Amino acid sequence: MDLSVEIQQNQGDWPADAGHWITTAIQATLDHTNLFDRDDQDIEVSVLLTDDPGIQAYNADYRGMDKPTNVLSFAMEEGDDLPTDSVPIRFLGDLILSLDSCVRESDERAILFENHLIHLVVHGVLHLLGYDHERSEWEAERQESMERSVLAELNISDPYA
Repeated sequence: MDLSVEIQQNQGDWPADAGHWITTAIQATLDHTNLFDRDDQDIEVSVLLTDDPGIQAYNADYRGMDKPTNVLSFAMEEGDDLPTDSVPIRFLGDLILSLDSCVRESDERAILFENHLIHLVVHGVLHLLGYDHERSEWEAERQESMERSVLAELNISDPYA
């Protein structure tokens, strides 16, 4: 599997290493799930880096929630419909991240910005893969467990502890 991550920035003064952290988080999540283990398959993810007003507009337009959030995920295909071996290039979907929310939350929790950003990306990629903590308590536990496992592989402390 080869991963291609397209990152666009439309707002915010994102750290120079943000692209590296984002790509690392996406790769680690995909590796951990073992969904895409074909050597001849390319996986693509698009990432938009914005600020709270920018993500609030997307959240209002697409989710009917007129407030900022930290990450939004827009999967190209949902859950069990996600094919893993039928095409050589698989576009998983889009992630949108808010710098303002990420900075605020990492400050509030007294954790490194980098670690929180990676956690948000892992969380978002799992949504692209069909995980959804909002469906049920069981799904929330399943998604959080997967997040913990991926983050542990990256030597990042459990964000839910």
